[in-house]
Amino acid sequence: MLILFAGHETTTNLLGTSIRGLLQHPDQLDRFMADPGLTQSAVEEFLRYDGPTNALVRNVARDHELHGRHLKEGQRVFLMINSANRDPEFFDDPDRFDITRTPNRHMTFGQGIHTCLGSQLAREEGRIAVRAFFERFPKAAFDPDRPPAYIDAMVPRGLVHLHLHLEGRG
Repeated sequence: MLILFAGHETTTNLLGTSIRGLLQHPDQLDRFMADPGLTQSAVEEFLRYDGPTNALVRNVARDHELHGRHLKEGQRVFLMINSANRDPEFFDDPDRFDITRTPNRHMTFGQGIHTCLGSQLAREEGRIAVRAFFERFPKAAFDPDRPPAYIDAMVPRGLVHLHLHLEGRG
């Protein structure tokens, strides 16, 4: 059940922010649609640039000091994933949306034993759904009278709504 619900919300958030990201960067959308070989690297950039999770919650395993702060065993800490994914010490030009970014070792799915169990499924859903959306609606555009709005929450990152004008093929 955890995988079902966690995977559903985060994948929904990923799809919405991916579509928004491409519409905000028409040069990247043009590249994405012109070269299906970029789909995999594009999904990694969607995950890095505006990932579906702002933060992960962890419990401190043992007392220790980190960057001058004392952390106590059992204390809850929030790891700000989307902030880490914009770290200028790790990513060149981190605020630039670039679907060809390599390497792209973002932290969206965690690391090591804490890697998200559904990460491969989410990637595959992103690869299929985002491309299918723009193939079906190649002239999708923002509704200028109804701006997008994000969920007001600390952990999930996603859109409450994304109003678009949709026009299908032929």
